[in-house]
Amino acid sequence: ADSFVCRYTWIPKLVRALNEDPSFLTDKYDAMVKLGVGSNMVSAIKIWGKEMGIIEKAPGGGDYLVTEFGEQIFGVGDLDRFLEDQNTLWLLHWNLCTKKDPLYAWHYLINHWHKSDFSQSEVLAEFAMDDKSTEASRKRHLDVFLRTYVGSSSAKNDVQEDNLDCPLVELNFIRKIGDRAISTNSDSGKREAIYSFRFEEKPEISDEVFIYCLADYWSKYRSSEKTLDFATISTSPRSIGQVFKLPEAALRKTLEDLEDRSGGIFIFDDS
Repeated sequence: ADSFVCRYTWIPKLVRALNEDPSFLTDKYDAMVKLGVGSNMVSAIKIWGKEMGIIEKAPGGGDYLVTEFGEQIFGVGDLDRFLEDQNTLWLLHWNLCTKKDPLYAWHYLINHWHKSDFSQSEVLAEFAMDDKSTEASRKRHLDVFLRTYVGSSSAKNDVQEDNLDCPLVELNFIRKIGDRAISTNSDSGKREAIYSFRFEEKPEISDEVFIYCLADYWSKYRSSEKTLDFATISTSPRSIGQVFKLPEAALRKTLEDLEDRSGGIFIFDDS
């Protein structure tokens, strides 16, 4: 996605265009015309479509197809064709964080960062030890991650479809909580923002989304297991507790009600 965050109209527009012409993404000029954006943005839209689980490569060909997930929400299923329901945003966030090969910043910060807050300099220092890309590339990648969840102040009063923020900003998943001096050898006096995950109960996540994500995690990563223990659901990489940043008490409360909420499909045994 390089330096472009995903925008409101991109995913619905991508699904409509692909359903009309499955080969349009193979011709960059055709894609520019159909999506109404420049060449670099076509590449970004394609990347976000894949990372959010909306499109996938057609078997044995260069074309792309809308996934069953994408079709149910934005296509024939018509669950949320114009991206108006916050539950859709939680599902897109879930897909970004739980792929087998997620974008690096999502994999590291959502699934493996265990502090409650972070700054750009300390994250970039950690990235440098593990990610072999260039420093400039790592900075751009982290910037895209932050702009995916933290809105620009100028966008507060914009019409939703017109502002340049990512729709996932609406989740209020990451907050800017202050600033602190940047740790450097020289006493430069420069300061940087501190960010924090919203680690609290999230009643806005519907029962249906919770159940879907639990089933998705189980089938992708624990399919051979008949039961999952609480610690796995709460703290393991790509689990509901990690991806949604749910405190243990809030997660336990949801699981205790899961038998009723799921119509008996899932049962939580407190022993």
